[in-house]
Amino acid sequence: MKLIKKYSQLTFFTKFKELFFNPKNFFKLIKSEKGIKKAFLISLLSYSIFLIWYLYIIKGSLNILASTLGISWKQSILFVGLIGFSYFFIASFFLKVFANILGSKNGFEDFYKIFVYSYVPYGLFGFIPFIPLWSIILNVIG
Repeated sequence: MKLIKKYSQLTFFTKFKELFFNPKNFFKLIKSEKGIKKAFLISLLSYSIFLIWYLYIIKGSLNILASTLGISWKQSILFVGLIGFSYFFIASFFLKVFANILGSKNGFEDFYKIFVYSYVPYGLFGFIPFIPLWSIILNVIG
């Protein structure tokens, strides 16, 4: 497998390939990614796919949530989606605080990218039993 050495060589699909098969190199390369726009778009994509397969499995649970909140199940999907997208920012903040306690000097941007890209395997393939563990491992590698 050819080792990608520059961030500019990463395309949409090579990002996924590097993330799954060469995560150490991938996280080294994304440090040069400016801003969180690309990571945010990836989070939208992976969380949307996660919601689709997850809602297919737990639509009954959404009916319970909807009846508890007094809203329709479609509104509960919107509610769960907004909570999920804000989760990336909140979890990244706590990851940054914890890492700063341990001596890290990286900014919020770096932690957000690490958290989002580590979530991608879970968002896409979370129904496979080993994948959630792989996402945790990617957080540690990142």
